[in-house]
Amino acid sequence: MSRRLPLLLIALLCAMPAHARDSLGVFGKWAAFRDPAVPRCYAIAMAEPSRLQRDFQPYAAIGTWPRRNERGQVHFRLSRNLALEVASSSPSAVSASN
Repeated sequence: MSRRLPLLLIALLCAMPAHARDSLGVFGKWAAFRDPAVPRCYAIAMAEPSRLQRDFQPYAAIGTWPRRNERGQVHFRLSRNLALEVASSSPSAVSASN
């Protein structure tokens, strides 16, 4: 897996719009990047392989935008779509319909 991780990260970044990015390095199971055009810095880690069905390739990312004074923004890409039935069966939805 550790040999495939950089390839997965590269594939993920290639799927994103082309921007000037500087790779700061691959550290274990995650990688760090800098985008001086925005400017922003972020780290990304791919999920471990799974035999379960996935709708998307899951990952976790942490980003910083210094000019916006936004730091430590966390983003998780889940492997599956969320079910719509969850919202309609919540207690607040039930009490609102009564």
